[in-house]
This record gives sequence, structure tokens and C-alpha cells, in this order.
Amino acid sequence: MSFGKGPRVLDENGIAMTATEESRDVDPTGIVSDVKTAEETTESAVEGIVIVLSITSDIAYRVNSYQDFLLTWVHLLFRS
Repeated sequence: MSFGKGPRVLDENGIAMTATEESRDVDPTGIVSDVKTAEETTESAVEGIVIVLSITSDIAYRVNSYQDFLLTWVHLLFRS
């Protein structure tokens, strides 16, 4: 039985499957399984980290701007 091209991975039952570009393959029992390659998993993790960092950066910028705004008004109020 041919497994096709690409790296072989084992499913939860220990049956060898081929990781394809579409991340879908049929194991020898005929069951279609979703298989994520290491590259796809890494890409997903990096995308998640970038999203979290951009949200955190945006929140920090807004808090800092808000603090500057409040400090300016407090300074103006007590200066008078």
C-alpha cells in the first residue's frame, strides 16, 4: 500500500499516515484524519503570539495616553 509523498506521522492508534499540504490523508483503515504538520503548528503559534503582543501594545499605549491626559488636567487644576 502506498502512502504517497511527504513525511510520515503516526495517528493516535500508531498507524502511519502521510502529512500532505492539505493536512488531510487517509490511513490504511480508510479513515480520513486531520493531521497538522509541525510547520502549520508553528505558524499558528506565531500568529497567536503576534496577535497577543499587538493587543497588549495597543492597550499599553492607550493607558499611557490616558494617564498623560489625566496628569495634564490635574496639573492645570492645581496650578490655578
